[in-house]
Amino acid sequence: MDTVNRGQVFALLAALDLDLMLTSDHEWGTYRELDGIAVHQLETGLGQDQDDAVTSVRFIWDGTDLVPDVPDVPDVPDVHE
Repeated sequence: MDTVNRGQVFALLAALDLDLMLTSDHEWGTYRELDGIAVHQLETGLGQDQDDAVTSVRFIWDGTDLVPDVPDVPDVPDVHE
């Protein structure tokens, strides 16, 4: 199955209004046929202090661009003031 076929399958799933969860080490669902999708990439400990922790980094595909989903963080008052 090539890229065009995968895009067509995603277009069909979107047309049928189906929710879908995929797991893949290389498929991110960034097809123009999809107007939006959230991607979670699992990250393990990196660098010299590699530990057993795993976290998820979220990206948003908006139909044209894949961008990191940076959550809104409320202002935290400085307790030292």
